Amino acid sequence: NMRNDIYEMSKDPSRKAERTKLLTGRQVTYPAKVEPARWHTLVVETTGEEMRVTLDGNPAAYLKSSGIGHATKSKIELGTGGKNGFFDDIKVWDAEPMKK
Repeated sequence: NMRNDIYEMSKDPSRKAERTKLLTGRQVTYPAKVEPARWHTLVVETTGEEMRVTLDGNPAAYLKSSGIGHATKSKIELGTGGKNGFFDDIKVWDAEPMKK
């Protein structure tokens, strides 16, 4: 999504189909029912090209994409999908994958 050429395509409506094709398999949306008046625990783990998400201890999302493991990519971005929301007590760290 943030690759320069793909990002530029987002500014040109005539290239929507081309952009969509390039993004196929590189992004995903998982719906989640979240009670607005309650605090929730969200965990995002990335290892190489894989990302998994748990919400309140339950599996919530998974994606495997080469962009996740890109050397200059930030590990996570948090948003509320255009709605109001709060984030508190955020912890981010680098960890080594567990050896098998």
